[in-house]
Amino acid sequence: MQNTHIMEASAANSFENLPMRDRVLKFEHPLNERYRFFLRLEYLFNLLEQHMAWESTENSNTAVATLLDTINVVSRTDIKTETVKELDRIAGVLAPLKDKPGIELGTLDEVLSTLKQLGAQLRGITGPIDKELKEVDLLKALQQRNNIAGGLCDFDLPAYRFWLKQLPERRLQDLQSWLEPFRPLQYAVESALDLVRGSTAPEREVAEDGIYKRSLDTKSPCQLIIVSLPVNTSYFAEFSGSRHRFAVRFMDATQKHPTQANNNVEFDLSCCKL
Repeated sequence: MQNTHIMEASAANSFENLPMRDRVLKFEHPLNERYRFFLRLEYLFNLLEQHMAWESTENSNTAVATLLDTINVVSRTDIKTETVKELDRIAGVLAPLKDKPGIELGTLDEVLSTLKQLGAQLRGITGPIDKELKEVDLLKALQQRNNIAGGLCDFDLPAYRFWLKQLPERRLQDLQSWLEPFRPLQYAVESALDLVRGSTAPEREVAEDGIYKRSLDTKSPCQLIIVSLPVNTSYFAEFSGSRHRFAVRFMDATQKHPTQANNNVEFDLSCCKL
């Protein structure tokens, strides 16, 4: 636990030591449902890991709520099949690069091997990913109340109150056990997002009067748009669009009611294609 805190502090200090010009605020927008689910799952898995790194009752409570949200997201679609298809698609795009000059074959082989292993792990799961959790009485009781505002309040759930008052080691052990069935999916989603995000170098663009529009080549589909601004910016980015075209509006956050910027805004844009 202490090592985790040290790593977090080190990362924070490294960020603080960066020159202001090198600190960026990133806004991401998926252009298909597959990557919409991937981004939601990444967010939930990251939140789970953060709260499982601490021992307080409050952190355990938030971790459980996040786990229930993860179960809900996974149950809405056949995310296992969709993820396997995406891993296969990425591998199919990368494999021909072996014949390209200047490619680091060792790195490429390692990436392809990882994609193959992750796909095999997901294919090896029979039935729903969360099937084991459906047999956990405490989680079943919590899931029934998760959509009620304040539904996880422990006075309504004595068994949950009892669990929250257990020693941190017991709570964290249970949380790790409940998260374990999702690990293959977590690693696969992280790998897909890492590869897609790293597939395209950012380009400097200008949003005239606070708006930027671009048409997209559907023969070379873009999975994800990333807009990067200096961390001390006064603007945030709002997206609209589909696989055919998209628009980015930069909203002035210094206003009481944010409005579109009325001046040109420079930003870095990545249209992530892989």
